[in-house]
Amino acid sequence: MDPCIRRDDKTIIFAYTSANWQVILLEIRTLTRRVEVARKVGPYVGVTGFMSSAEVNEALAMVPAGSTRRLMVGVLASSKTLAGQHNKWPGRYPKREAIASILTNDARALNLVHYSTDRPETLFTQLVGAHLPMIDAILVDSSGGKGKPFDAVKGAEYLRAARKHPTLGIGIAGGLGPETLHLLDPLVKEFPELSIDAEGRLRTRMPEDALRLDAMRTYLEDAFPILAGKSLNN
Repeated sequence: MDPCIRRDDKTIIFAYTSANWQVILLEIRTLTRRVEVARKVGPYVGVTGFMSSAEVNEALAMVPAGSTRRLMVGVLASSKTLAGQHNKWPGRYPKREAIASILTNDARALNLVHYSTDRPETLFTQLVGAHLPMIDAILVDSSGGKGKPFDAVKGAEYLRAARKHPTLGIGIAGGLGPETLHLLDPLVKEFPELSIDAEGRLRTRMPEDALRLDAMRTYLEDAFPILAGKSLNN
């Protein structure tokens, strides 16, 4: 099965996460100039685990007017769910046929499908098939959606390495939520184009595992100004 998912002409980006600081955002695209795509990707403030367009609309309402960052609409998919099977996270992995309806045409949004597999050794084949992939952005994530806070010192090392490639977008995730945005303090000034993503700390406890809209709103309300270098006290 070809796991490439598209809705209209919007760009969909696949992401694969692991607990060893290895997350590669792979874009399946037809654009010819990599620098144009890099500008299209970021920067962003992300929420991963949307299950409905209504949740996406709630998040879009929190994007400040004139923001240089977009809302990253993160939708989860796996080798199982794309095959029409259930996995152990039904509260955050939508059914295959529902994915397109969650994605949005809103100019303030960047649609990303985060793809995971039990067979990482065949990830390349699973995602791209006969397509030629190119890496357009790196997201450093030590949590994998489990809410584990990232190590800012270690994360900065990876971000500095990625920044040596000027067309490569850079981002970090791991334990981000309304109460932990202070983890970004050591990074914001050094990486003004930094993107972020949040998942685990925005959800209710298992077995419900639903997106907490109040936590998401607070996270977004604070994250946009923090990444813009503004004080929340202003």
